[in-house]
Amino acid sequence: MKILVASDSFKGTLTSLEVGQIIESELPDYHNIDIFPVSDGGEGFLASMRSVFPGDERTVRCPDPLGKEISCSYIISDGGIALIESAAACGLGLLADRDRNPMRAGTYGLGVLMRDALHQGVRTIYIGLGGSMTNDGGAGLMRALGVKLLDDEGKEILQEGGRVLKSIAELDLSGLDMRAKEARIIVIGDVDNPLLGERGATRVYGPQKGADAVMVEDLEAGMVRYAAVVSQKFGVDYSDDPGVGAAG
Repeated sequence: MKILVASDSFKGTLTSLEVGQIIESELPDYHNIDIFPVSDGGEGFLASMRSVFPGDERTVRCPDPLGKEISCSYIISDGGIALIESAAACGLGLLADRDRNPMRAGTYGLGVLMRDALHQGVRTIYIGLGGSMTNDGGAGLMRALGVKLLDDEGKEILQEGGRVLKSIAELDLSGLDMRAKEARIIVIGDVDNPLLGERGATRVYGPQKGADAVMVEDLEAGMVRYAAVVSQKFGVDYSDDPGVGAAG
């Protein structure tokens, strides 16, 4: 019998490939077994993609969700594609339970990984979304790529985390890394949550990241304002589209 083993990872314990190997070891030898690593975009994304996209692993220094410098790795495939796991730079697993606060956790580190990939000449980037500690709508990521977040007085916002969203009044794109604008960026996830509302990023995933009821309301109010600023800047509103709420 031909058997295909395609299992996601077991969070914090086994990679997709390791799960497949265990299942294979428990099946009779006379079966024809193929293992195909898969991922939902969260923790383990890089490990599962490594067997599908062989290439070189690159390690860089970047800030974790609270700004502490850590080492993060991503893959540049033999075909020149960058594979980045968002959880590696801004994941829940990087912080102890007592330190989890989506008001202060940001995505700047993910932007650093993207920026480094662009420096290496990559023009196609796959980003696995999931298992994030953040609820900043990618505001920190944009800062790492050269976007300035401005408040009502035109002053640049340099803080990180969901707390900044309610203060953003304008996006200054004059310093945006043009390579990011020209790159093909594909995000990978398994959820269909919109950005806002009862099924949105904040209300559904905020509590998992340490937000209490009051913080959820504050984060949602900030996200509503931020979404309005972004849609006005680019002339299109994606906040109700399925999947836009992935990874906060």
